[in-house]
Amino acid sequence: MHPRIWRTSLAWILSTQLIVAGGAAHLAQAADPQPALVLSACHGMASAAPFEPTPNASTTAEREREFVRTITDHMYGEGYERSVQQLTDAIKRNPTNSIFYITRGQAHYGHHEFARAVEDFNHAIMLDPDSWIAYSGRGEAYERMFEHDRAIDDLDRAVQLSPRNARALTFRGSAYLNKREYDRAIDDFSRANKLDPRCSAVLVARGTVYELQGDRNSAIADHDAALELNARWLNPRGFTLRASAYGKTGQYDLAIRDLSQARGRDAKNVSFWNNLCLYQAIAGAFDKALANCNEALRRQPDDPHVLDSRGFTYLKMGSLDEALSDYEAALRKDPKLANSLYGRGVAKRLRGDFAAGEIDLVTAQALKPNIAEEMAQLGVK
Repeated sequence: MHPRIWRTSLAWILSTQLIVAGGAAHLAQAADPQPALVLSACHGMASAAPFEPTPNASTTAEREREFVRTITDHMYGEGYERSVQQLTDAIKRNPTNSIFYITRGQAHYGHHEFARAVEDFNHAIMLDPDSWIAYSGRGEAYERMFEHDRAIDDLDRAVQLSPRNARALTFRGSAYLNKREYDRAIDDFSRANKLDPRCSAVLVARGTVYELQGDRNSAIADHDAALELNARWLNPRGFTLRASAYGKTGQYDLAIRDLSQARGRDAKNVSFWNNLCLYQAIAGAFDKALANCNEALRRQPDDPHVLDSRGFTYLKMGSLDEALSDYEAALRKDPKLANSLYGRGVAKRLRGDFAAGEIDLVTAQALKPNIAEEMAQLGVK
């Protein structure tokens, strides 16, 4: 039983860490099939128009590239619709220019219009089959659409065409992560980290995979490095990720420290209060645990997960009536909450109601086969 940090699909884990908009990366050699500079996962997509003059380019071509460079700086946020319209007009004037399609695809991507982004990247690839930027963009869009195999195929090609593309490696690692191919994910994240050692998002991603594999120490090391590397990660999520790894290695004091940091940065997030309650109960700090659970319930009344955490706290304290009351309330909200069923079963047995307790325990184990072992490690049998 550990704080419920992940409540969404695995795709969320990495996509929230990486920059998906906010301007294209300013790579001087971005249009080169094998750029000399590294494309970082901590920056936006590469611009399809190089930021240095193109040798032997015609006046018309250079004007088009300058147009794209100008659009790129304004196509996210409030400038999205106007930029898309300008790019659409440009495509009508010159439908064979792959750069226009790539840039419009990036605009759609930054606006979370992933299917439309794929359509534009398709056009760009038909016009320029060796465009690593188009393959990379389409692969990222497929990944955000949960089409992991297609994403991997495109990102394979992007990496083949531009081996120093740390962003493509990182998104391919995300696809492998979401397919639960953890060794391949770690390999890609490690390659990206070697190319771009100052990108904290890659470390966070690799730390997440290590934790899923059960390698808590490596997870903590990566989260430590990410937090130390970049002040941007001194935010609630960075501390929460590390707290999860600390908790699963039994380092509850450190987990509580990190969750306190997270709560201090975002006191409106009920999960931080709830997770603090749970870890403090595990550590035996019952008064603090109850205070945090009560505050969480004040902010979000009748939340079944918080009720479950408070019920667990009362159970650890030996306050059986209060524990049963909270578990009953949690199960009215979520009848299949295995932790609450198991806790209620233990409380019933401790009160002498063995038959009813056994029914709850069996039901809980059917929903969550390892729950008995998990609760026993926390002193609940």
